[in-house]
Amino acid sequence: MKSVSGEEEIVKALKKFSKEVQTKAIVFGTREAAKKIRDDARVYAPLETGNLRENIRALKTPKKITRMLFGTEAVSYTVGVTKLAWYGVFLEYGTKHMSPDPFIYPAVVKNYDNIISILKKNIKVFLDKKV
Repeated sequence: MKSVSGEEEIVKALKKFSKEVQTKAIVFGTREAAKKIRDDARVYAPLETGNLRENIRALKTPKKITRMLFGTEAVSYTVGVTKLAWYGVFLEYGTKHMSPDPFIYPAVVKNYDNIISILKKNIKVFLDKKV
């Protein structure tokens, strides 16, 4: 199989594989796009002790949550902070007494136009390994 690059080629290439491989390819591509946002959020996060940056994660959204949000078991990742950096939410959104100092939103904005290309690129990488 030749290398795939465009959207139509990727969809056509995906259809040649089993549903299991299709799902794994989409999960891989989605995870890599979420990791790019996570990495940029870590750069934008305020640095005092490094705890906040270390506890920004890209985690697969549980199926029951995606069913509730999208009405289907869509592949979804969430970028956020762990319980060890619980205060990150206050930094991101601010409080009554503190202005916001967002770090996740700017990472999403920075990558917004590239998310689809990151997703396609990584689905291609996954499928090329399967060929």
